[in-house]
Parts: sequence; C-alpha cells; structure tokens
Amino acid sequence: MRLHGSMLRSVFAASLAAGLGLFETVFGAEDELALGVRTTEPLPPSEQQKKFQLPPGFEIQLVAAEPDINKPLNMAFDATGRLWVTTSIEYPWAAPTNRPARDRLMIFEDFGPDGRARKVTQFADGLNIPIGVYPFRTDANHWKAIVWSIPNIWVLEDTDGDGKADKKEALYGPFDHTRDTHGNQASFRRGFDGWLYATHGYNNDSHVTARDGSHVDLNSGNTYRIRVDGSRIEQHTHGQVNPFGLAWDSRGNLYSSDCHSAPIYQLLNGGWYPSFGKPHDGLGYAPVMLEHAHGSTAIDGACYYTDDLWPTEYQDTFFIGNVMTSRLNRDKITFIGSTPKATEQPDFLTSTDPWFRPVDNTLGPDGALYVADFYNRIIGHYEVPLTHPGRDRERGRLWRVVYRGNDGKANLRPPALPSDLNGLISELGSPSLARRLLAMSEIQDRWGDSAAGAVLAAVKNPANTFQHVHALWLLHRLGGMGLPELQVAASAGDPLLRIHAQRIMADILYQVSRGLPIPAEVVQAVRAAATRGLGDSDALVQRCAADALGNLPNLSCVRPLLDLLALVPGGDTHLRYVVRQSLRNQLADATTFNAILSRSDWTDDNQLALASVALTVKTPQAASFVLRNLRRFDTDPASIAPALEHAARYAPESDLPQVAAYAKAKFADDLKTQLSLFNGMQKGLQQRGAELPASLRGWGTEIAQQAFSSLDANSLGWASIPLNGYNNLASWAYQERPAADGTKVRVLSSLPPDESLTGVLSSPVFRAPRELSFWLCGHDGPPDRPAKKTNYVRLRPASERLQPVRADKPSTPLAEAAPPRNDTAQKIMLGQSDFLTGAFPAEFGNTIAGVMDMNLRAG
Repeated sequence: MRLHGSMLRSVFAASLAAGLGLFETVFGAEDELALGVRTTEPLPPSEQQKKFQLPPGFEIQLVAAEPDINKPLNMAFDATGRLWVTTSIEYPWAAPTNRPARDRLMIFEDFGPDGRARKVTQFADGLNIPIGVYPFRTDANHWKAIVWSIPNIWVLEDTDGDGKADKKEALYGPFDHTRDTHGNQASFRRGFDGWLYATHGYNNDSHVTARDGSHVDLNSGNTYRIRVDGSRIEQHTHGQVNPFGLAWDSRGNLYSSDCHSAPIYQLLNGGWYPSFGKPHDGLGYAPVMLEHAHGSTAIDGACYYTDDLWPTEYQDTFFIGNVMTSRLNRDKITFIGSTPKATEQPDFLTSTDPWFRPVDNTLGPDGALYVADFYNRIIGHYEVPLTHPGRDRERGRLWRVVYRGNDGKANLRPPALPSDLNGLISELGSPSLARRLLAMSEIQDRWGDSAAGAVLAAVKNPANTFQHVHALWLLHRLGGMGLPELQVAASAGDPLLRIHAQRIMADILYQVSRGLPIPAEVVQAVRAAATRGLGDSDALVQRCAADALGNLPNLSCVRPLLDLLALVPGGDTHLRYVVRQSLRNQLADATTFNAILSRSDWTDDNQLALASVALTVKTPQAASFVLRNLRRFDTDPASIAPALEHAARYAPESDLPQVAAYAKAKFADDLKTQLSLFNGMQKGLQQRGAELPASLRGWGTEIAQQAFSSLDANSLGWASIPLNGYNNLASWAYQERPAADGTKVRVLSSLPPDESLTGVLSSPVFRAPRELSFWLCGHDGPPDRPAKKTNYVRLRPASERLQPVRADKPSTPLAEAAPPRNDTAQKIMLGQSDFLTGAFPAEFGNTIAGVMDMNLRAG
C-alpha cells in the first residue's frame, strides 16, 4: 500500500499579526488613489471636469451623465456617428429571477460644440449587466445591436423603425456568469475580415456551440470571434487573466488590454498567454510587448491612435484606462521587425478626483477620444466585498477629449459617414481607421454582393493605399476577389498593401482548411505567393505569410519556414513565435509529417528546429521523433526535461527504455538532474494514465537509493530509515496530487519507485509551532476492507529521531494522522494543544521539539 505526505508547513500567528499591523500602518500613509475604497465624496460632473489634467492643446468635454446613464461599461459607434453605450445599475449582482432586470442600452448623438449629446435614446431596457455592444444595420432604417446580457449574446432589433428594439433573439450562449459578473463578454470589435472579436473575462467557464456546430471552451481569460449572423464561433487566443479591451491598428494587428499579466498584448492568432499559472501549449507563452505594469492590476479599455487630427507624436500611441489610479496611461509603440514594443510615456489623462474610473475608451469617427467613466468609490471586484455599502450604482459619465489647433478650434470631423454607396467607398480611404472599418461593414451589411462591382473599381483604381487595402478586404468579404487583384497587392511597393494581401491569403487558406469550396488553382497560387512572402523585405509581411502557410500544411512550406526561422533576429519575438507555430501546424498534419520523415536531406539544425517544435504535437509519431533527436538538444537539462516529459506522455511504450538509458548515461554524475528528469517523465505518464514501466521503475529506484544513501543521518535533512522487522527499504519521490481544496500539492510519495517496499521517512528536528499543518493522502490496505493501521504520519520527540521504529512494538507518538485512504490530499492541522497538553501522556507534556515520521509497511 502507499502513503503520501507533504513537506511540513508552519504558521506563526504572532509574527503574522505583527506583519499585518505594519502593513496597515504603511498603507494608511498612501494617497487616496491607493485606497480600494475612496474616502472622498462624489462630485457633480461640472466639478469633476475641473479635476482633469491633459497635455497642452487638449480639452475634455462632458458627453453625458446620470440620470441618462448609470454605470457605463462598453461603447461603440455606428456609421451615422451615434454612440451606443451599455449601462448597468445591477452590477455587481446579476438581477434576481423574481423581477425584471433594470440595465439599458443607450444611444447618444447630436454632439454640441461643448461635447454634450443633445439627443439621448433608450434603445433597449430589461438587460442584465450588459457589456459588449456592436450596432449595425442591414437597411437604412432598421438598426440592430449585438449585446451581451446575462446569460447570452443577443441580437436586439428595431423592426418597426421607431428607434427602439422590439425584437430580442439569442445569438450565442448561454455563457457562464455564475463565478464572476465582471468576467463576462466584452470589447466587441469588428475586424478587417468581417468577424466580430470579443473578450471572455476572468474565472467563468463557458462552453458554447454555434448554429453550425462550431464550439469553444473558454475558461477564464480568452479572446474569440463570432459571425454577426450567429452562424459560427471560434477561439482566437488562449489565456490572459481578465482581458477587457480590444483595438486594431492600420496594419491589421489586434491588441488587448489585460490585468495581472501584462497591460497590453498584440494578439497572435492561436497564441497562448499567461493566466495565473495555466500552462501553454508547448510553444511557450506568446511574447510580450511591454515590461512595465503602469502601477496597477486593473486595466480596462484599449485604443490605438490611428488618425491624423492630433500632433504627429501621437501616431502609434496606445491608450489604456487605469481604473485603480484614475487615469489614462499612454505608451508609444515602435517596432523591432514585426514585434511591437511599448515605451511608457507621461500619462495622457489624469484626475485628482479619485472616483474617476475609465473602463472603456475608443476613437470616434469624429476624431475625438471617448472615455466611459464608471464613476465610483469602489472599482475592485475581489479586493473589496461585493456587498460593501460604499459601491455606487447610480452615477456614470461619458467624456470626450478633443485637440484644439493653433487657431483654438476643435479638430473634429462630422461624426456621420455618407449614407450612399459611393460616399462610403470614398471613406475607405479616410485617414481615420475608425471610419474605414465602419464603412467596410456598412457596405457589406447593407448592400452585400451587389456592391462588389463598385468595390472592384476602387481596388483597380484606388485613391490611396488605405482605400486599396480596405477595398481589397471588402471584395474578399463579398466573395468577389480575383487572383489578379490579390497578386498585384502581394507584390506592391507599399508594405502595408503586401501585409494585408498576406492576411487575406491566410483567410483563404483557412477557408480551404474548413472544406469550403476554393478552386485548386487558387489554392496553389495563394500558397506560392505566401511562400514568396517568407522572403519579403518587411518582417510583418514575413510573419503574415508564415501565419498563412500554417493554415494549410504542405511539405513545400517546411524548408522555407525553417530557412526563415534561422534568420529571425533575436529581437523579433513575434515573428519567431509565429514561424514556430506554423512549423508546428505542419507537423500536426500526419501526411506532411510523414513526408518530412521520408526525406534524408535535413541538416542537424533543421532536425533540431523540427524536434523542438514537435514537442507541441501530441502524437506518438512526434514523440518518437523527439526521442530520436534527443542528442541534438542543448546540454542544459531545462531543454531536455520537456522532451522527456513529452515522450513519456505520447511515445509508444516500447520507446521508453531508451529514455532511462540516455538520462543515466548523459547525467551519470548529476543525481539531482536525473531526479528532475525522472519526475518529469513520471508526470507525463500520469497525464497519460499509464503505469511506470519496469525500465523506468528500476531507474527511479536507483535514483532514490543513491539519494538516500548519500544523506548524513545527523544532518538536518529528511532521512530514510528501515522499519524494524523489514529489510526492503522504501524509496521516496515527489508527486503532484489533487487536494481537497481544489488545488494541487506536491507530496513526498513512495508510489513511484515501488509501493511494495516499507520504511520510515524522518523529518529534520523542528521547534513546535503554534500550529502545524500538512497535506496527507494515500491508503492503508485495500479500500474495500478495514484499515490495517500500518501506514501513518506521526509526530515523535526529537530525542527519538533516527531510532529504529519497531513494527511489533511501536512507540507512543506525540500525535498521529492516518491516511484518508484515497488519492485526494486532506489538510491535517495540529495545534500545540494537540501535543503539548493532556492529549498525550504526561512525559511529553513539556515537549517543544520533535520530528515527523512517515511510516510505511506493506499490506
């Protein structure tokens, strides 16, 4: 039988209390912006407006305030220049089932010179903590809005043209909302490709299937995309903690804002991002673009400045809302190859009113920056109890920031786009990305395929590169793209056009991978153009080409990808990640992998690159390939350990004996490394659900015996001693086990080496703490029979350390704990009263030091 016990963990209550007292003293000296609960009183909008600070030349204007709005959450503009805002009074509690929800979707328009919206319309009410919103229309007079409201993403429609929704239909869902009401569906942003991109926030666990059967599993932070007609849903990226903000740049890059990982990411399709210790897919986490945290763990909203109405220093500037420090942070974005780097700039918008909470920000079609202010004493969802009476549920403000030139006039455009097709096609060339994206979707949603001819004319005779790019995308979305137009763009002199040509080719090859009907000659030509793109002079063109080739694996792509990988500069982390990702996709395709294996002309560097990527491919074929190339890996054990763990999980069992032989020979004099590698393989086998094969069991026993034989019995380390009457000394190793609190704990276990052995593992001497706690799991005889009472954890006096433990005459312990007889670790807690008072014999009454023994006997 087996027994598992964790390393001891002591809690010193006196020291903890003193530490908390110090913390409170220091914290009390911090300024108001450091407080989770602001102590100031709310200000009326006119007084709050005076508390803002902006760079010279900028002005902040009030757009709307309570009662027209309560707690604004997300904003979006439509093509007529109207601002749609989700607003909540229910947050942070979902509306109960015994009454209607009270949240709303509001429309603000007709902005005066002072910024104030002179017309306010309630498009929909009865919503339940609505966040993400996207307005659109399919004809001139009937508006729709895609809105998140617990528990679905809905489409709300005005069917009678009175300006208010009278129809509500679930588009996607239900999504989980039970674990967290602020970790819900947000940041709806329509992309160049016509998909609507969104964020899934912290903690909730959603499993959603669309009408065509497409399915996503979204645990905590993720991003995904949906079709606006409800037909399909797809994962975009994995991870992040609580993303709340998406923004595009003119190059077609999508950025997100997040908290507890990094404030800004440039999202790479299919990338995995950090999320409170969650693993990645084997490629490593997708790269970061900034190293600073802006002094906060609560970041909301994302805006990439893509217009020409502000001074040139604001080009390629990123704004995020810092709701803890009541400001808009600003970062300047530069590029190392295809990799963005954010350099912290002076904060753009600050306030001395600590109630200012900028939860969303977006660049309007008029050229102003709009900010949603959740105006509140409290913003923390976890840091402050949700029941705290100081949470404000009534007040909210919308602000806009305008730039005034030397003449003192506000640099603004008319917010509305043209309503006719030709006017909208002209807008595809606007300096404002917000206007260009709105025009694309307005044309597709209102005119559909009938606009293809006019759009093609713009492709053939564009007014500028912007119009060429967006007309090309729109033609692709309308199904009217021809090879000649795409090939011209792919070889154009302007890198912006070549970048987007490669992105469109990526979408074409993606459609082929889904089985959509694309002519074979088109597929062949697109793949050839993407392969040529790997050799482009522009790094982002290369990256987009690599992404395209990853969508439809083929042997012809492998060597060009390997050649590019060898040339990627060290600073271009995003290019390197995407090239490796594309190579991974080649190996994940069995036909392509077999074709790779059939060739013998790969160089050593080629094979090492392929083997390192094969670590992410979860097939026996890939694992065997990794094993055959072990000798090519770096001598650093850190690079070898993942290879052995991958082999243990996926390789045929017949391949595993060579692993032990390799590790023993390569690290013969390094027992610590052998143990680390053995533990990695053991983890891989556990994930596989397989028993430890004899070859690895023997290796583990050798490691354990060598480790314990080298211990000095008089040292302060743990020691293994025999159980009197038994000669087969047990060996011990680390394992990870589930704990009763839902976490996983690392335990010392006798199972991996050989559970049939016996013995005692004795701890160092330690002074008795006020409270002693440890985790314990394991068995004591067959589970369906009474416990044999032979396996246990005991606390003994220090004077008995390393004395033989007699099976026939056990000593009386200070305390004893029996295993729970299952593999889920239970927390054992002992107070001093358990081993310093009358709970035990009198001779132990004054004991202040002891040892912990884990006793193990067969049977």
